[in-house]
Amino acid sequence: MPNFIIGTTDPVVKYDPGAGLWNSEKPEAKMIALKVAILNYMVHATVLVGDDAAKHMLHYLLNSGKEYEFDLQGMVDEVESAKLLHTREAAEAKVFAETLPPGAYNIVASRMVQEYNRQIESKNWFFAVGGYSIWGKANLIVEHDGVGGKGYQMDFVFNCVDRYNWDKGKSVTIFNVDITDEFMGLFHRQGLAQEFNLCGQIKSQHKWGDKTVLSKMEPISSGR
Repeated sequence: MPNFIIGTTDPVVKYDPGAGLWNSEKPEAKMIALKVAILNYMVHATVLVGDDAAKHMLHYLLNSGKEYEFDLQGMVDEVESAKLLHTREAAEAKVFAETLPPGAYNIVASRMVQEYNRQIESKNWFFAVGGYSIWGKANLIVEHDGVGGKGYQMDFVFNCVDRYNWDKGKSVTIFNVDITDEFMGLFHRQGLAQEFNLCGQIKSQHKWGDKTVLSKMEPISSGR
């Protein structure tokens, strides 16, 4: 059964617990030095782990904790499992749309779907995001010609969120500096870096159904 309902309320976001309380431990000199070393070689990290992985690590080390809007379209283009998930979520929205009578609607996924970027698919996105959650929502118009033909217009939004806190088992060596999830957790607890939320969106327009009906439909942006 399609994972969509009529409404606008997003499903509840559940983030990983993370490494603990930020700035809850005294900073160690060796960790401060390690942070400086990593920052000095961030430009080289782009080559070693990927541009998005390096950008996300830099945001972490800059210690603001601010939400970061990442390149979701790039992830979908480069990771086959993410591309399939994007396609499937839009397809499920269309299936649900076709169950509705004529009218204008807001529809939204009733639950989030979890997926994971595996290193075999993309080293860049494995380190940049790892596991993530997605859901779709859309503005929708359903019209008919009175004799059985229907047309559908949908402004679809594919949403993605994650918590940047590194999963267990991840590690990478950058110029003899071993970067692991344990190191990342220490930076956070010692107040030298800060975990943050990742978010991304892909917007797309879809039009399908009876050609005669579609030719007479006005764009959703007209205010309908």
